[in-house]
Amino acid sequence: MDILERFKIFIKNEDLVRPGDRLILAVSGGPDSMAMMDLFSSIRNEYNLELIVAHFDHMIRPRSDEEASFVRDKAEAYGFQCMIGRENVPEYAKTTKSSLEECARYLRYKFLERVRKEFKATSISVAHNMDDLVETMIYRLVKGCGPFGMVAMLPKAGNIIRPLLPFTAEELRNYVTIKGIEYVVDPSNFDRRIPRNLIRHEIVPKFRDINRNFHGAIWRFYSLMRECREHIDAMVAQFCNTSVENGFLNLWKVVRIDAIELLDDFIMKETLRRLHVEVSGGNYPPDYERIEKLYRKIKENGGTSWKIQTGSGVVFERSGTRLFVLNEKALDDWKGWKISAGCRRMGKLQVCVGQGIVSDEKISVYAPEDSFLVPARDVRKVKLRGVERNTRDVLREYGIPASFRRKWPVLIWHERVLWIAGVGKCDEYMKSAEQLSLFLRGEDFETEV
Repeated sequence: MDILERFKIFIKNEDLVRPGDRLILAVSGGPDSMAMMDLFSSIRNEYNLELIVAHFDHMIRPRSDEEASFVRDKAEAYGFQCMIGRENVPEYAKTTKSSLEECARYLRYKFLERVRKEFKATSISVAHNMDDLVETMIYRLVKGCGPFGMVAMLPKAGNIIRPLLPFTAEELRNYVTIKGIEYVVDPSNFDRRIPRNLIRHEIVPKFRDINRNFHGAIWRFYSLMRECREHIDAMVAQFCNTSVENGFLNLWKVVRIDAIELLDDFIMKETLRRLHVEVSGGNYPPDYERIEKLYRKIKENGGTSWKIQTGSGVVFERSGTRLFVLNEKALDDWKGWKISAGCRRMGKLQVCVGQGIVSDEKISVYAPEDSFLVPARDVRKVKLRGVERNTRDVLREYGIPASFRRKWPVLIWHERVLWIAGVGKCDEYMKSAEQLSLFLRGEDFETEV
C-alpha cells in the first residue's frame, strides 16, 4: 500500500479531517512538511478542503528569509495562500532567559494559532512523523515519566493534528525524492549537542542493531500506552465531571477532600495532574516529586489549612474540607482605581464599567461615579447582614481561596463598603443619582500545545 493510501486511511481512522474543513498547514520547507503539503494537495478535491500554508521564520540561521521565500513559492505553485511569520527567537530567548528550543516552539505555535483564528480554520496540521515520536518517547523516558508522558504525541490534540505520525522520516524522504519535490535541509538537525539529534543519530541506530523493526516495535508500544492513557483519562474525567466544581467565573476549581480521598491512589495522582494542566492553561504536568508531595499531604490528612505549589503558577490549597486548585497568575496584584467607563483586565478577571441592567449581584452592581474598586487588602471591616465582620473572614465564608483574598475586588464609596465580588451588596450599599453599571467577566488563558 502506497503512502497516499495509508495517509487517507490514517486521517479517516483518527477523524483528523472532514469534508469541507479549512486547514492550516505548518510548513518549514523540510522533507516532512513538503511531503505533507503534497499529500494534502492530492486529497484536496476529494475532501473539498481549503488549505492555507503557514511558515514561521525563527531568525536563528543566516538566510532563513530565503527558506521563507522558498516555502511561499512552493505553496503558491500548489495554489495555496501562504502566511509568513517572523520573530527573532534568539533575542526573545535572551530576554526571557529561556532555552532557544522552548522559545522557538512557543513563538511558532503562537503564530500558527493566530493564523488559525484569522482564517477561522478547523485545525493546524503539523508534520511530526514516527521518528519524532520515537525520539520524544526516548527523551522523556530518560528524563523520567509515566503513561501520560509516554504518549508523547497524539494524532489529534486540541487544534493540532498530526497526519504523518505513522510514517518514518525515511519513508517521507523517499516520497519527496521519487516525486521530485524540492526541500530545504536544516543544518541544526545534525548538531549532536542537541539531545534530540543525539538520540536520532547515535542512540536510535544502536536500538536498530538489536531490532531492525525498532520503529514498528515502538509504534506497538505507543499504541498500547495510548489505550492505557485513554482508559485512565476516562476514569479521571468521570471523577472530575461529578466531583470537581468551577469556582467564581472559572477562576479556580474546587473539590471536597473526602471525595478525592476515596480514589484509588494512582487515579488520585492522575487526577491531580489533570487539574494542574487545566488550571495552568495547558502547560506540562508537574514532575513526579511534586505530585508525590501533594498526594502524601492529602493522604496523611495533614491539617485543614495548607498550600502546595506545583509549578507554572499553580497552587493546591486546602481550606477545611475543600481543596482549591488555582493559578496565581489568574488575578494580578493590582491597585485601586476610580470607577469610570471602560474595561480593565486584572489577569483572568475583566472589569467592565458602562451602561446596562444589573441582574446577578455577585458579578455586577450599580456603582456611584465617584466610587472606587479596591483590593480587599485595603478593606479591614465590612458590614454584612447587620454584623461588622473582618473582610478576610467573609471571603473565606463565601469560598474565596486564600491566595486571592488580598487581591479580591471590593467596591467602596466615601469609606463605605458597598459591594464585594462573589458576595454581593453589603449593608452600607446605597444608590447614587449618578451611577454606572459594573460587570465582572472571566477570561480563559491561551492554551499552548
